[in-house]
Amino acid sequence: MNYRSLRIRLLGFIAIALISIISVNIYSVLRIRSLENQYNDMINKMFIINNINKEINSSKVYLEKYFLTKTDSDLKNYISHYEIASDNVKKLDNYKLSEGAYLVKDLKNTVESYLESSQNAILVFYIYDRGEEFYRNLQETREITTFINEYSLKIQDEYLKYNEQLYKNISENNTRKNIILLISVALMLLCASAFAMLMTRDITEPLNHLTELSKKVAAGEFHVPKLEKPEIYELQVVTEGFNTMVEDINKLINEIQGKAAIEQKLKDEELKNLLAQNMLKESRLKMLQSQINPHFLFNTLNAIVLTAVEEGAYDTEQMINSVAVLLRYSLNMIDHVTTIGEEFEIIKEYLFLQKIRFGDRVKFNINLDDDILNIKIPGMILQPLVENALTHGIEGKEEGGIINIEAISIRKHCIIKIEDNGVGMKEEKVKDILKGNEVSKMAGYSTGLGVGNVINRLRIFFGDEDVITILSKENQGTKIYVKIPLEEMNLNV
Repeated sequence: MNYRSLRIRLLGFIAIALISIISVNIYSVLRIRSLENQYNDMINKMFIINNINKEINSSKVYLEKYFLTKTDSDLKNYISHYEIASDNVKKLDNYKLSEGAYLVKDLKNTVESYLESSQNAILVFYIYDRGEEFYRNLQETREITTFINEYSLKIQDEYLKYNEQLYKNISENNTRKNIILLISVALMLLCASAFAMLMTRDITEPLNHLTELSKKVAAGEFHVPKLEKPEIYELQVVTEGFNTMVEDINKLINEIQGKAAIEQKLKDEELKNLLAQNMLKESRLKMLQSQINPHFLFNTLNAIVLTAVEEGAYDTEQMINSVAVLLRYSLNMIDHVTTIGEEFEIIKEYLFLQKIRFGDRVKFNINLDDDILNIKIPGMILQPLVENALTHGIEGKEEGGIINIEAISIRKHCIIKIEDNGVGMKEEKVKDILKGNEVSKMAGYSTGLGVGNVINRLRIFFGDEDVITILSKENQGTKIYVKIPLEEMNLNV
């Protein structure tokens, strides 16, 4: 049996209430009967006293009548009334008075004296008929009857006094009992009210919480706090069922969200792969725009180099070698992974050609930490950025400019900075470049690869939108920062 059950509690409350009501009713009935007994006792006492007086007077009347008529019936009535009076006197022994008990004793003796005196009068009447002694006994009998009447009145007065005090005591006792009864009823009502309030609290509070959370769940808010375990068994079952339901819903939602996230991730990866393939295809197409067979181009360049050597044109030889290295690298590494060291070697070949072209108008400064030479990056990333700085930043300035290229290690990242003091760009143009919208407009002359292509390939390769930062203002130059994480594949290089 579950003693926290609502049914058990209600049954217990009803049982206690019924027992209390029955107890109060029994007490009231017993009290009323006690008052009735005391009242009846008082009436019986008065009736007995009055009956004694009445019977003695009747006995005296029949006695005197007998002396006049000498009939046996009068004598029998005399004796009968006396016996009744005598029996009533004996009944008074059962009623003890707090005061005046001597009067009962005197009354009993006087009744006995009445019998003795009346018997003497009858005896003298038989012997002498009427005479002096007869009248003396008769007069004594009459006097005794008067004494009996007086004693009866006195005893009645005593009974009245006793009954008056008794009635007062009964009234006081009744008042006390009424007060006790009222207090008992008030306590019962107070206990019943307290029990009802506690029951209401134990029922309504959990139900209110359950209702509030049910509304939230119905509105689609499933991350709700767990309901506390109530005191009532039936509400415990409902609460545990609700908590289990919410937990199951959250688990199901998490499973669905997990599957959706995996599916979305697969779609994103697939999209990135497709975008990477498109970027690579675009790069290849840019490189093949000239429609020149690479083998034919390299063979031709080698022939020119041999001719330059034979003629003693060593600068021309070096220039052609740099062009060949640059073209071979761009064709072979566009869709491969390379290192920062190899990328900087290609930059040096490119800058050698540009120094011959621009002379003293453009200065190049390179700063490269030796501990990051083997960091892996996509091929043909840095050269397009350097070419963009030269072509769109410095070339248009008559006085020329400076391009600083730096690669250093900072905490968990390798930072590559390409800085120029050229014409700069507007903020809107920088935003378009970072969105990949300037691929064609910012394309390079040597390889056909633009900044947008570089940005997209870096983001796909490292899976990070924040892999590149461009800071530029008009007529104040441009700074490009490439942030490469020193983790995963690069940590073991």
